[in-house]
Amino acid sequence: MPHSKRVEIVPTPVDTQRYRPPVIDGSRPPTLVWIGLPDNLGYLEMVRTAMAQLTRRWSELRLRVISSQFPDWQDVRVERFPWSSASEIDGLATADIGLMPLTDDEWTRGKCAFKLLQYSAASLPSVASDVGANREAVVHGHSGFLATTSDDWRTALATLIESPELRAEFGRRARAHVVTRFAADVVARRAAQLLVELAT
Repeated sequence: MPHSKRVEIVPTPVDTQRYRPPVIDGSRPPTLVWIGLPDNLGYLEMVRTAMAQLTRRWSELRLRVISSQFPDWQDVRVERFPWSSASEIDGLATADIGLMPLTDDEWTRGKCAFKLLQYSAASLPSVASDVGANREAVVHGHSGFLATTSDDWRTALATLIESPELRAEFGRRARAHVVTRFAADVVARRAAQLLVELAT
C-alpha cells in the first residue's frame, strides 16, 4: 500500500497541570491503582495472581479501581472508586503505584498508554506490560517497570511496595518524563510545527 516517505507520530497529550503529587505514607502498604473503561477490566485478570500473592504477604494491600464497574475478587482487596473528571484526580493523588497490564496483540500495540501518562502526571511510579506505547511512557528501571510474566509483575510490585523512597524517586522521574514529552503544551507545539512544515 503506498504511503508517505515521511511519517510523524504525534503522541496523545495529557494536561499535566490537572494532577497533583501523592502524599507518600510509609506507615501503610501502598495502594495500587488502575483507571479505565469497564471494557478494559479484563486486562486486570492478567495480574490477579501476582496481586493475590502479594496480598498474602501484605494483608492490607489493596487495589483501587477507578471506573464505573469493578471486579468482584475474593483474593484481592478491591476498593471501588467511581470515576468522574474530579474523582480521578483525587483517586490518583491518594494512590501509590499505577498498573497497566495488557495482552500483546495488534489492538494493544496501537493503544496510546493514556493511563500511564495520567499516573506519571500524578507523580506515580507504574508497572506496565512490555507492549506498544507502554515502552515509551515508562522508562524501565528509571520511572517504573515493564513486565511480561506473572513473576515479573510480582517482583516489580514487591520492589516498589517495599521502598517508599524508590516510589517517590520513580514518581518524580515519571512526572519529569511526561512533562517533557507528553504534556499538552509540548504536543500542541509539535503538532503546530508539523502543520507549518506541511503548508510551506
